[in-house]
Amino acid sequence: AFPLTTFQEGRAGLHWGAWMGGRHTSASDRYKLYAEAPEKLTPAARSELDDALGGYRTLLESHAYVLRMTGFDPASGNLEFYFYGRAMEPQELRKLLFFSGLASREEDFFSLLEEASQHPTRLRLPGTQHGFSVSLARGGEVETFTFFVFARSLFGTDISTRSTLLILSERRGWNLE
Repeated sequence: AFPLTTFQEGRAGLHWGAWMGGRHTSASDRYKLYAEAPEKLTPAARSELDDALGGYRTLLESHAYVLRMTGFDPASGNLEFYFYGRAMEPQELRKLLFFSGLASREEDFFSLLEEASQHPTRLRLPGTQHGFSVSLARGGEVETFTFFVFARSLFGTDISTRSTLLILSERRGWNLE
């Protein structure tokens, strides 16, 4: 059962509400339940989110980020929180990496962004629409931090997206099968 029982309670006007996603391989099936975040949270929903986010609850207080949805992985019990941040700056991204316990990965992260975009992302992030998610394990620690940017903003055209991904996968040993 989705652990945020009051998250969407009493909120009309949701655009899509909820959905279920699946990842299937020859070895396993994984599912995730997604729930849209209402524009305004009830006090009960806010309290529930504060509890679920634990030490990361300050993300809800930020004027720079907006909670868009949550995801729940029934197999692991992990909750993931998806935020939107318009025109984020590299310094904000550095703070989020630090906040998520990933400060040691900052150089790798920005190197990959620069390799993909072929621009100095340490000075300016590609595009103007960004997002990120924080997946929390049952103990409350960050298991995964994900940064989102539109492919066109990062790579350019469809042709350059494909070309760059193939080059990156060869350089970095990624299996794109």
